[in-house]
Amino acid sequence: MYTLQPIARTLSSPENLALLRQLIRKAGHGALRTDIARRVCEAFGFLDALGQPRLASCYQALRRLDAAGRIQLPPSTGRPRAAPQPPEPLLPVPPPSGLPDRVDLVQGLTVALVDSPSQQRCWRSLLDAEHPLGAVRHAGCQRRYLVLSAHGVLGAFGFSAAALAVDARDRFIGWQAPARLQRLQLLTCLSRCLIRPSARCANLASKALALCLRRLPDDFRRRYGFQPLAVESYVDTRHHDGTSLQAAGFRRVGQTRGRGRFAPPGRQTSVKSVWLLPLADDWRSRLVPEPALPTVSPLEPGAGLGADCWADHEFGAARLGDRRLTRRLVRSATLQATQPNQSFPSLAQGRKSELRGHYRLLDQPDDSLVTPANLLAAHRERSLARMQGQSTVLCVQDGTDFNFANRRRCVGLGL
Repeated sequence: MYTLQPIARTLSSPENLALLRQLIRKAGHGALRTDIARRVCEAFGFLDALGQPRLASCYQALRRLDAAGRIQLPPSTGRPRAAPQPPEPLLPVPPPSGLPDRVDLVQGLTVALVDSPSQQRCWRSLLDAEHPLGAVRHAGCQRRYLVLSAHGVLGAFGFSAAALAVDARDRFIGWQAPARLQRLQLLTCLSRCLIRPSARCANLASKALALCLRRLPDDFRRRYGFQPLAVESYVDTRHHDGTSLQAAGFRRVGQTRGRGRFAPPGRQTSVKSVWLLPLADDWRSRLVPEPALPTVSPLEPGAGLGADCWADHEFGAARLGDRRLTRRLVRSATLQATQPNQSFPSLAQGRKSELRGHYRLLDQPDDSLVTPANLLAAHRERSLARMQGQSTVLCVQDGTDFNFANRRRCVGLGL
């Protein structure tokens, strides 16, 4: 699944820009920009979960590249758009009647997906008249619901695209920027949650929200070809405490920094608490992809093990924070390998510079990069590269032997 930012990043690489310019030249000077966007979607595989081209996101990415001077799109046709039709007047929604004060006594409580013009007008009327933020347009994949009953319309819910980046949420999920851009569409946002002020009924909000969330994944799948893995929501703590979200299973994972998506730079908005609800048991593992294993070029078993250069090949790439320490490691390994059974002072043969350099390498602070793992990392990588080129590898581990032959007075040792 591709959205605007991944599409723009994919097209911005030098090799893809060259291919993109070829597509534009082949389309011709008088080609429509929408036709070029369709060709680009087909060439690069920018498709949604239902296999349809992502024309809107691709078109916006092409416009950005054209504005930055990296490509040259054909001139816009400049055809005048048809005058927008005036919106139909929104009629007030009658208040519920005869509503009991307990949710288990509500008759015919259900949550209906908004899919007809009359339901859309009812949804907008409710939000415009009774929600503090109104029924503004939201971006991305959306699903809207009405809370219905035999007593009348009791509320409305709206789901839309998740926020692009929220520190508290991203830390809780374990997202780094590349994974977030790749999997963000699998997260949806409860952007509007309204239980009408006239619908005074204990536990109605949590019950209705639970009914809505139960059907949300299937409704997304039928419309967009995929199911969201989690739902986020944001609560202004000046007015609400999130009790209904908590009762519906949401978990508070932190708070925002008070910088709204559309707020002017430097202007502080209200700080909101961040809530999250998983919709699948394996939601976290599916939102956070497994790290790619490093590619290893196979080596022959004896490659680089010549007597004069083996230590440089095996230890010369060690990352110890100072190139001089790496050179000392290579020198010490070369010297020790000449007689592995001998101690280093005997190998140094009285050369004080050799001894001082060796012990200076080992006598590093606890927070330095000179650790057993870093000392052996380069050798380990080359050992793995040698294994890559073989169909069968034997990993033999030698145990420890105890010799009690000179302990003649010990008994019960099986000697």
